[in-house]
Amino acid sequence: MPRVMRRHSFLSWTLVIMQVACMFFLLLSGPILADSTGLLVLQAAALAVGLWAVLVMDVGRFGIHPEPVGRSRLTTSGPYQWIRHPMYASVLLFFGGLTGGHFSGRRLAVFLVLGLTLLIKMHYEEGLLINHFQGYADYRKKTKRIIPFLY
Repeated sequence: MPRVMRRHSFLSWTLVIMQVACMFFLLLSGPILADSTGLLVLQAAALAVGLWAVLVMDVGRFGIHPEPVGRSRLTTSGPYQWIRHPMYASVLLFFGGLTGGHFSGRRLAVFLVLGLTLLIKMHYEEGLLINHFQGYADYRKKTKRIIPFLY
């Protein structure tokens, strides 16, 4: 049976605050939707992947913190059969489209901080998940982290 994690570490809180702050800045610093058809399609795809990931994982069995919640289970279907972090991929695709669609140096800098924050959060989360779920090590061998077939 997986160990239940109840407390969030300082690192966890820091990563969550940085992620949310970057997302809010990008949402509030200009238009939310990209101004080109291609980037709008990218944003729509990002929302679809994120929603699919949430539905497959089952609402209520995950949180914004990297620590697994008590009722969590290892999900390996839906988008999780190709990548281990489809919700992070969704965030990066959506905000990448938003940044590209209404470009500024500030937005690019904040998007890069968001990307770095999510990369650190993914690595930290995977260290926790490998200890929480018996089959996570095997799952990691079969899937990529965030980009299907590449990384």
